[in-house]
Amino acid sequence: MKVFFSAYTCQGNTGDVLINKLQIEEYARYAEVYVDCTNMSKDFYDIIFKTKNPNIKDFVKTYGISYRSKNMLRAILLMHKEGFTYFTKSPGPYAYIQFPIKTFIIRLIGVLGYWIACKKGMKVIALGIDLNYKKESTWLQKLNDQYFSIYNKLGVRSIINTKQLSQSLTNVEYIPDMAFLYPMPIAAPKIENRKKIAFSYREVDNIGELLEKLIIICDFFREKKYDIEIVCQVEEDLMFCSKLSNSLALYSVNFRQQLIDYNQLNAYTQYAFVFTNRLHVALMGAIHGAIPCAIISHDVKEYKLSCIFDTVFSKRLWCYQETMNITILKELFEKQKTLSQLLRNDILCQRDICTTAVKQCFKE
Repeated sequence: MKVFFSAYTCQGNTGDVLINKLQIEEYARYAEVYVDCTNMSKDFYDIIFKTKNPNIKDFVKTYGISYRSKNMLRAILLMHKEGFTYFTKSPGPYAYIQFPIKTFIIRLIGVLGYWIACKKGMKVIALGIDLNYKKESTWLQKLNDQYFSIYNKLGVRSIINTKQLSQSLTNVEYIPDMAFLYPMPIAAPKIENRKKIAFSYREVDNIGELLEKLIIICDFFREKKYDIEIVCQVEEDLMFCSKLSNSLALYSVNFRQQLIDYNQLNAYTQYAFVFTNRLHVALMGAIHGAIPCAIISHDVKEYKLSCIFDTVFSKRLWCYQETMNITILKELFEKQKTLSQLLRNDILCQRDICTTAVKQCFKE
């Protein structure tokens, strides 16, 4: 079997790199995966193709053509000729057809590529995604339903999103975020030996309210002799996290100015707790034994954390900024040993669901 994979990442986003890398590696257990990294950074390219799996290949180097832009139709016809069986792109949040008009046209061009691939006999799949367009009786929503009906399978990474989409689509199932495929430490962590916590935040509108809550957390953990660090996995967060660091200077908060990249994810083994509004910071923290607590705003970009947390974790580990309080902190702290074991079991369960779903996808 041959899989075409169009890989994409935002600039300096370790979470994007992570889920692309892990998904490609998992697909390559069952098929040859030809990856198109056109216009992506050298760092991203090097991570994707640094692999021991001979099934992972460079589409552009192999065939001398990229799928993107004006070559789209030629590339799909070449895939058909070369016997490609699957057609897909990066996991994560998926774009849908919407206005303004420029976005509308770009999305329609993308739809055309998927439609042609489907007509040429390739299975069109998307696993480990979010898809949050409104369910209303408008022509635009119906157009989106028709578009996403092209897919043979949509693997959605929260139960809430799966139920929403299943109201009008029949090709939807729950498949976890691909970050759960990241290798876990063999031994369960000794959480009581960790005396450090981490903050990691994308920019929020109400920075005053967030700071108020972070100060409560600082007071609580400094009293218990924990060190506090601010870390980033996404380049665009560095400036905002620097502001947080300056505002929390009285609490001797250390700001790790170097981005935690794909090769440094074991940095999370030093933390007992990770407080964040970034999904893959939380998941990498959890996989490395830290207890994640998502403190989120009502921004639509942060909505996925609540949905995914409610799906994958046995205990509620998220709250809105305005509801964060000392009672929540005390409960987290007092139950950290129990939570640590529950988290490990939850992660192992999600890994099993993920690997089983991918295997089944390539059997169909």
